[in-house]
This record gives sequence, structure tokens and C-alpha cells, in this order.
Amino acid sequence: MNYFNKSQTNRNDRVIFTLVREHDVRGKCANVAPGTEVAQVEQSGVHSTVRRSSEITAIITGTSARKVERIRTILDRGNVELWSLIENGNLSINSAYNKVIEKNLLDTQLSVADVFFKCLKMAIPEDYYVRVMSEGELFLIKKFAEIFHAEGYVDLSDLKKIESIITRKLN
Repeated sequence: MNYFNKSQTNRNDRVIFTLVREHDVRGKCANVAPGTEVAQVEQSGVHSTVRRSSEITAIITGTSARKVERIRTILDRGNVELWSLIENGNLSINSAYNKVIEKNLLDTQLSVADVFFKCLKMAIPEDYYVRVMSEGELFLIKKFAEIFHAEGYVDLSDLKKIESIITRKLN
């Protein structure tokens, strides 16, 4: 017996995704935006604690606040192609959320070369590119080259070239 039907899950996600897009009351309670009255009507009792807007949207759409927050992340950080995959039932909300989070993590990670060039830009402002580098700046570049060599980013011949250029400049 098949307890897990992937196509049924994607179909349900498609419906939930569309409902959240249409009926999201994001931030209306906190921002006192137009439509706040509608969000406040959804509150149970006058003296109750104010619900988060994701909880209100979850009540309206018949899902959980967590799923609403995941859909919001997909809407904020994803693209139209990803949205259409969900709307067509080809991708689940969870899979789309994981893709968006994974992509954003990769976008925020710096490569070793990025770090090197950021350090160089801090040490040498752009309008000084034509000036001769100081001894400290040359030492910094030499240290980076040695670290890059130890990590496997710079081969031995390139390291030797960098060291010889720096040695000539320092003498």
C-alpha cells in the first residue's frame, strides 16, 4: 500500500501556494496598513494577544504559519520560474524553499579570491592603483600567496613568480 503520493502532495502545495499568494495579510497588523481592520477581525477576542500575520494568513488559507512563512521566503527570494513550477505541481513548497535557501547561502559565501581582492581594496584604495605599493602591502600579498599555495589555489611556479617580483620591489 502506498502511503505517500508525491503528485498529490505537489497538487496540495500548488493550491496552498496560490491561496497564500492571493490572501496573504503580511505585516498589516504590525504596520497599521490599509486593511488592518480585516486582519484584526480575524483576532479572537478583544483582549487577546496579537497574532503574527503568518498565523492569520494560515487561518485564512487552511495551512500552518510555518508553511506560510516558507511560501513568503519563496516569493521574496525566488523567481517566477520557481513559482510556476510550484503552481504547475512539478515542485513541492518544501523543495522550492530548500532551493531558495541553498541558493542564497551560495550567494553569501565568499571564495578565497573574493576575500583576497576585498583585502586588497581595503589596503589599496582604487584611486591609488597607479602608486607604488608599500612594503607592508607587498608583505600582505606575499602572505596571501603563501596561504593560497598551501590551500592549493596557487601552484608553486606562480608562488615563486610572486615572491620574486616582491623581492625585487623590496630591494
